[in-house]
Amino acid sequence: MAIVAATLMFGLAVPSGAKDYPPTPRHHQCHAFRVDGFPRVGRTVTVTITGTGFYGKPTITSTEPGLTAFVTHDHGNSLDVPVTIKAGEPTGWQTFTISLADGNSCKVNFLVKLPTPHAFHVYGFPRVGRTVTVTITGTGFYGTPTITSTEPGLTAIVTHDYGKWLVVPVTIKAGEPRGWHTFTITLANGSACQVNFLVKQVERRR
Repeated sequence: MAIVAATLMFGLAVPSGAKDYPPTPRHHQCHAFRVDGFPRVGRTVTVTITGTGFYGKPTITSTEPGLTAFVTHDHGNSLDVPVTIKAGEPTGWQTFTISLADGNSCKVNFLVKLPTPHAFHVYGFPRVGRTVTVTITGTGFYGTPTITSTEPGLTAIVTHDYGKWLVVPVTIKAGEPRGWHTFTITLANGSACQVNFLVKQVERRR
């Protein structure tokens, strides 16, 4: 009766056996504008990709070999993306491809850099004629860096690299000078940083 009333009131012709069909699927237009942050070789760095039309955690591929990236948060106009690049991969400009679930995609360029180490402090005091394990704190360490020093007769080897600190047994020959000296910490990619440390004499037993 309702259909008949609507037909009489509005002059609509309702065909016999008419069905409701789902609406045509909407396709999202993806646009990526820029990448905030710099992925670094041998590290995992979280970058933000800004743009429009993102939805449902898109997939990310790249022209950079040895790179993995995935979306952890999709905010619609930005994506949070942890990016991991294997050690030894090239630096320079590369391209992300952001692919949506409906097949649409967009591209954006990004710059790959080398990791930059920074050393802040040496905990512990190397002593003349002894082996003493010290801890060097900082950022950007990876792959057990090499250690050199301005102190003659000193050897130092990284035994553990925790990313933000290094465990380093330090041996100094007897008769070498005390006082302030400098460690140079060099990564496998050639990047380096320096930090001062104090060499002391062996404590005498009372």
